[in-house]
Amino acid sequence: GQMGAEDEVMIVAAAARPRVVLEFSRDHAAARDALRQLEPLDTPTNLSTAIALARRARDTDPDRSDISLFT
Repeated sequence: GQMGAEDEVMIVAAAARPRVVLEFSRDHAAARDALRQLEPLDTPTNLSTAIALARRARDTDPDRSDISLFT
């Protein structure tokens, strides 16, 4: 679905060493820009660590509820 104006987004790149590309933000233009700047890598991917990183960040605020995975 579409994000509402108050929805927050965080972007994690799940490479061999997952990293936060964008901390939680309501700046949806910044999120789009961050996604556009990501480039595919020919390296192993550590999805379990990336998801764990996202879960830990999400769990700091009980109002955050969803984690979406895009490949």
